[in-house]
Amino acid sequence: MFFEFTTRNPADETLSAELTKLLADQTVLGLKARVGVPETPEHPGLACRVVFQGTAEKPSAIVSVSMTDASGKAWTTTGKFTLPLTDKAGARLKTEALARAIAEGVLGRIVRVQLSKGPKAKGKETYLIRIDNASPLVLDGLALTGTSADAKQIPSALSGLGLPPRRRVTLPATAGAVERLGLKTGVRASAADLSGL
Repeated sequence: MFFEFTTRNPADETLSAELTKLLADQTVLGLKARVGVPETPEHPGLACRVVFQGTAEKPSAIVSVSMTDASGKAWTTTGKFTLPLTDKAGARLKTEALARAIAEGVLGRIVRVQLSKGPKAKGKETYLIRIDNASPLVLDGLALTGTSADAKQIPSALSGLGLPPRRRVTLPATAGAVERLGLKTGVRASAADLSGL
């Protein structure tokens, strides 16, 4: 997974340098992080280009996500999103919190999770969890959490998925499991392991 940071505001150069230092050779979404996006990729991968911009009062970052095409030799744009660089109280985000927000935003563009009602079984509700792996990599593991703002929610891990690139799978879930895992209001991916071979 390749990262590139660009600053349009000199005040963000320190943050860019801190992120570069934090991510260098770390594991992000199960992939080895590298700083600098090659013009032509050599194998399947992901790229994240972050441009720091905005004003001193409203600093923000635009994050562009790319992935390799089917050949693994060219980049295709997956989407972009904007991140505020301050929390709700107006305080600057710490480097670690910003790195997590970037990783979650990238994950939301490459792995999609959806909860829907399934057929009733013996008069009881059932649910279906659909997982779409839009990435060019094998999705080996996934952590799911609900969409409510409950801070006490603990992610539920699905390991050993082995979901191939650009494929989807639908998993059954009982009403009890959905309730216990806090997924009743919806489901989202909170972490992933794209290192599967």
